[in-house]
Amino acid sequence: MANNILQGSNKDKLTLFLPVDLHSWEESLIIKTIDINTYTINHPEKKELAYQKMINFGQTLILAAISLAKIKDKLIIKGSKFGQNYEDILDQMQHLSDEIVDSFYHYGQACINHSYPTEKLSTEQIKQFNLSHEEQEKADRFFLNGFENRQDPGKYKKEIEKEKRILEKRSNLQIKENLTPAQLENFRIQKASSWLRWLIREDLLMEDIQEKNQRQITYAIETPTRERNTSIFRRGQENFIRNLGFDKLLDILADLETKNANYPDKMKKTDKFNLKYLRDFKSIIEEWHNLDYKTLYEALDIDNMRQELEIIRATKNIKKISSKELKIAKKIQKAISHFPYKEVINNPLLIMEQQSLNCAGSLIAATFLEELGIKCLYTVDKGWHAATILITCNQKSYWQDLTPSTYNRVGNYTEIKPDMISGGSIQDFLQNPCDNF
Repeated sequence: MANNILQGSNKDKLTLFLPVDLHSWEESLIIKTIDINTYTINHPEKKELAYQKMINFGQTLILAAISLAKIKDKLIIKGSKFGQNYEDILDQMQHLSDEIVDSFYHYGQACINHSYPTEKLSTEQIKQFNLSHEEQEKADRFFLNGFENRQDPGKYKKEIEKEKRILEKRSNLQIKENLTPAQLENFRIQKASSWLRWLIREDLLMEDIQEKNQRQITYAIETPTRERNTSIFRRGQENFIRNLGFDKLLDILADLETKNANYPDKMKKTDKFNLKYLRDFKSIIEEWHNLDYKTLYEALDIDNMRQELEIIRATKNIKKISSKELKIAKKIQKAISHFPYKEVINNPLLIMEQQSLNCAGSLIAATFLEELGIKCLYTVDKGWHAATILITCNQKSYWQDLTPSTYNRVGNYTEIKPDMISGGSIQDFLQNPCDNF
């Protein structure tokens, strides 16, 4: 199925053909084909990473299904105020468990084998499979993370510590060791029971919670399709940074010089600071031309930057590594922010064609930094402005603006202090992305 999905004579501009009856569990084959085409030459180590991620996702779904199947008959209901017969509620919870076990287990198999199984196993059969301690923990994290394949050990650890405190309060004894298998199972039963109970409650107050949980389940099932779109984005990103040229910049400068000489009163504000920045950068551009560089990737010597970073990282000296990361990021920022500013140039194709950009050019810097293994966030402020947040290995963070500045920012850099942030630290956000940051 995946043999002829990428077609075209230009290796940088291929057409993606997808079957009209494509199933989401077949997406990993699409991802694999795209990534092999994207990374075989420059980053062969990356060509099957996303594909393996989808296989791991299928395996996680199977583990989650086995885990839930094992405790289905042990589900509990706390309290006596539900207004329904206890057995009826428990039957509903167990029936819903069967549906989730069936969906997760067989969909997980389909993601691994690229075809939906023709023969299904029952919940009773599925619960017979054994889980190692590591597999059980992986399933627990999947449930605790709202069915996201992102494994957040911090959240899992917090939940376990919380359970320890509860047990200590009940027993008046300090628990210094890990929870026993029996205690972990009880923790799992309580979490699953509470979650399933919310899903089947019928009062109107619970509709938002039920909708949220249904969205989480749907989100999990749609993971392969999102990853395929990400794979397409990665291909465009790779082509973007490796093919962005600068050969038009001197022509743009010449046009602005002519306009300034003949019609200075008609120069727009953007024309004036484009002229200033291109004048400042003219000698560097001319040097790049003399060295026969064709792309910004070559001119910045990204490959050499990577080698220098690897040498310094081998020293494990955090101060030196952080200093080098900041120096490299500023060099990248300086080059990109000297490209002419145009408000409407907000996508990679236009940036490459016109060699001009608006704040969306921050994506270039983010991609270069990612290429070098330097942490950063690509941020958008309510659709008004985009920038990057650089995170050096000493955990310092910098607001990094990539457009020619009209706001008197010194070098377009601002170190982000803890008192500037609400909703947690940037490091917390990297571990557990959320909307209220």
